[in-house]
Amino acid sequence: MYTDSEACDPNAFADFLNWIKDLEESKTNKLKIGAWGSVHGGTTQVLLPPEKIILLGDILELWTASNESIFASTMDIMQLLSKLNCEKIYVLGNHDHDLIKIKGRYPLGASDIEIIEEDEYWISKGGERYCFLHGQQFDKLFIWKPEKLMAPIRMAALAFGDYTWILVALCLANFIIQTIVGVWGVADIMLTLLLTAVSLPYSFLFFSRRIWNYFSTIKFNPKSVHEKYEKKRTLLWEKFSKKLNEKSDVLTIVHGHTHTIDNWIEEGRVESNGGYWRTFMEVFNIPSWVKNTSEEKESIKNEISHAFLYITEHGSDVFGWDWKNKKPFLIPKDIIFHKREHGNLSKFKHQYDRVLINNDNIEQKLDEIDWPKELIKKWMTGFQTDLAKEDREN
Repeated sequence: MYTDSEACDPNAFADFLNWIKDLEESKTNKLKIGAWGSVHGGTTQVLLPPEKIILLGDILELWTASNESIFASTMDIMQLLSKLNCEKIYVLGNHDHDLIKIKGRYPLGASDIEIIEEDEYWISKGGERYCFLHGQQFDKLFIWKPEKLMAPIRMAALAFGDYTWILVALCLANFIIQTIVGVWGVADIMLTLLLTAVSLPYSFLFFSRRIWNYFSTIKFNPKSVHEKYEKKRTLLWEKFSKKLNEKSDVLTIVHGHTHTIDNWIEEGRVESNGGYWRTFMEVFNIPSWVKNTSEEKESIKNEISHAFLYITEHGSDVFGWDWKNKKPFLIPKDIIFHKREHGNLSKFKHQYDRVLINNDNIEQKLDEIDWPKELIKKWMTGFQTDLAKEDREN
């Protein structure tokens, strides 16, 4: 995907897929988790080869990119995916929704890839039920499903390739001339309609991305996401709760779309056995593999862009991808929570077994688990939310 300030990062994603292939060949990979693993008796975590890799959409840019750029940026990606032994699941997003035309399961090298037709993809793992979806379903601007309209518009816009700009110029010149002359015959009207039919889709496609980004609703603002999710979360919960075992089952929702990282849990009271509180739902917002190329200002979209969720029988963890050193690093859930609520980690404080992490040693502890130094600096100063401002004032 590409805009004036954002671009997809196929090189980093290719490195990540190569790392997965190496993991399949070596069978295990140890990562440092430092004090965050102390309560479990170790400071490293062993990652095993995945059974599945689930892509959360917008892998291809089918809104504004040319066919040539799509081919150039994805050719190597598809070759790397074909080398993986794990099953590949492709959950369509708003930018690549046009692939619905080829929904289904296809052979792709060592295993199959499945393009999902439904909005959600469900799996069960370790007593939890996981629901994967792209995330545009939470965005109020997508109630009218613009992704269904963009496919035919894009096809019309690219029909004449590089010659389209000439047709757009001819359309504008013809309109000006006909307006000045003031004589509109049948041939003039037919010519104007023809040039307009060719020019409008291209002009719309050229300007739509800039307009869309201006009116974007939930991107880059995790503090506002919770309220906007309520209706969709309720619908997902209703689907899940029909098979709910109230003693243990947890619904985990995993989505992307917003280009940010976030995680939170929702708890409720179970009235049986004297009543008790437990987690019913956990939500993960996994950022798209998009890097921001604008240096105009610091914001949350500059801080982390490459991440993935690692799921086992024992739960799930968020890992970032260090694109310089080509390896993952743990992003603890409490770090994500504190960052969202307070804007930075300057007042972070938590006890892990016998290890206290606070503002005196947090930079050292993050460095010990191989956080990139630039990322540590950004998360220590951070995206200045309203809550962060309130903390400073108090």
